[in-house]
Amino acid sequence: MHIRLIKFVLILLVVNSYDLSIFAQDKYTTDSLENELMKYEAHKKELKIISPSMMDTTKANILYDLSFGYLHNDLNKSEADAKECLAVSQEIGYQHGINYAYSALGSVYGEKGDFPMALEYYQKSLEFNIKIGNKRGIGASYTNIGNTYDDMGNFPKSLENHFKALKVFEEEGRKKGIAYAYNNIALIYKEENNYEDALKYHRASLKIKEEINDNYGIPSSYLNIGNVLLHQDKFDEALENYKTALKKFQDLPDIEGEEGCYDAMGNLFVLMKNYPEAIKNYQESMKICEQLGNQFSMANTYNNLGETYYQQGNYQEALKNASKGLELTKKIGAKDLMKNSYEILANINSGIHNYKAAFDNEVLFKDAYDSVYNKENDRKLTQMQLQYAFEKQTDSIKAEQVKKDALAKKEIENQLRTRNLIFIGMGMVVVFLIITLIQRNKIAKEKRQKALEQERNRISKDLHDDLGSGLVGIMMMSEQIQDASNTAMVGNNIEKIKISSRQMVSQMGEIVWAMNSKNDSLENLLVYNKTYCHNYADDMGMNLKVELPESIPSFEMAGMMRRNIFLVVKESLNNIYKHAKASEVILKVNITNDLMTILLSDNGEGFEMNDVRRFGNGLKNMESRMKDIKGTYNIESAKGKGTKTILTFSLV
Repeated sequence: MHIRLIKFVLILLVVNSYDLSIFAQDKYTTDSLENELMKYEAHKKELKIISPSMMDTTKANILYDLSFGYLHNDLNKSEADAKECLAVSQEIGYQHGINYAYSALGSVYGEKGDFPMALEYYQKSLEFNIKIGNKRGIGASYTNIGNTYDDMGNFPKSLENHFKALKVFEEEGRKKGIAYAYNNIALIYKEENNYEDALKYHRASLKIKEEINDNYGIPSSYLNIGNVLLHQDKFDEALENYKTALKKFQDLPDIEGEEGCYDAMGNLFVLMKNYPEAIKNYQESMKICEQLGNQFSMANTYNNLGETYYQQGNYQEALKNASKGLELTKKIGAKDLMKNSYEILANINSGIHNYKAAFDNEVLFKDAYDSVYNKENDRKLTQMQLQYAFEKQTDSIKAEQVKKDALAKKEIENQLRTRNLIFIGMGMVVVFLIITLIQRNKIAKEKRQKALEQERNRISKDLHDDLGSGLVGIMMMSEQIQDASNTAMVGNNIEKIKISSRQMVSQMGEIVWAMNSKNDSLENLLVYNKTYCHNYADDMGMNLKVELPESIPSFEMAGMMRRNIFLVVKESLNNIYKHAKASEVILKVNITNDLMTILLSDNGEGFEMNDVRRFGNGLKNMESRMKDIKGTYNIESAKGKGTKTILTFSLV
């Protein structure tokens, strides 16, 4: 389940002729704001304005409020209003309006999952606040940048910016800002599974909020503390904090906070496998989402309901709710939520054995995931950071020129000539980098398409080989049951059908595991093999000992490679059980100089190496699988001395 985090964003408010608020939807509905905008346009024409800039300042403020009003309902409208606010502000030189527009556009692109664009606009807002010495605005900008890096999963950069925000608020002596910085730092520690530090900072935040009577911030801290306790499996303590938060939100009243509590309690009851209570709380959350018209939260809640009904075994309701979630995410253009919807639908369709739909949704999930976290975004981030560094360098040069305005005209001309040469050189470098990136992206795309085609062919073969024969066998045994008068044979066939069905479910799980791109890592392969070996040894009455390296390197491993290695380990275990008569098996993994070795050894009766006929084609198949991934397979044995199976492959 997706645990909702309560993040805090601070912004500097300036009193104008129109009341400006970061959360304008709390004061005005979008309809009333649209009416204000129409009145402004009519009033401007009627008065034939003496000072157009004064009226246009009001228009910019209304557009800013509208942008935030539509943020959770219509991202395209929110983006359009923010851009118009920026255009109006730039036209009249309204610097604070430009800054507000930067902040609004950062929020829009963050909700859309376009994190490089969000960072670009938050960075512009930061530069403006630094320029005018606005401490509160600087802290808010660092907070927004930190939250965006958090959404990207870049927790070190997120912490770096939240600590910068904390330092600004401490220098300013602003307790509320310090409390919110503590809160955001705690959220990152929770994401890093550092639950002790997360609780320490959340409780420090709560203490300050209680000192300053921050009635809206206090229940949010209880809610976030509950989320940390939930990840520590302290369900009773988590529920107690959620109920405290809910009661305080209800006393305010704050229905948005209530919705967050119901959502969190739904997540808690899912982990406790109390699905009726989970559904009940999600439905309460949905009622508030509908009351607020918050389509973003509605889509998230539909996803949660879909996943909960799926785990409960109610596939019809699961499919209905997950489909509604997908429909809403498409409507509001929230790619990150859309990714979650495809993932849930893939799981549901797999559960109801609609494997084609499961595969289609898995592909769509991967496409949506790549659109949010792909190399193009990395390229945008790199370009943005280079541009920012270049602009900072240019600003430094300009400031230096102002200080040295007494220099001779010739010296100034030389500097300008040098700068132009730098621009030309930088332009040529940028053009070269763009061409190189385009070519690399083209090659990478072709490789991905080829890999996808190979993966589809492999999945088709696996479904035919592993499941096709099993289905045929079940069909034949079922026909025998219908025609048989021998009750003993009927009972025997029913048992065989049960065994065959379990084997097919296991094989289907292995296929889904291999095709799921989220599992493409060495660590996942080792965990999956360890779990399978433990289960197999327990079922067959053998004692298993596992020895893994203390440190497992981060290594991306495609589905075909993972599946081949797993199948060789699986077949080796089958040989041990069928032929070795062993009571003990050791699974040992070694990593030396980018070379991995998996060793399976047993204390069985062993065999003479020239007598391998009894294994049939099994050894040849295992050698072939290791050869396909450019690895090696060896077996060592002697009569009465057990058997060793050795798999070796490269990690580079």
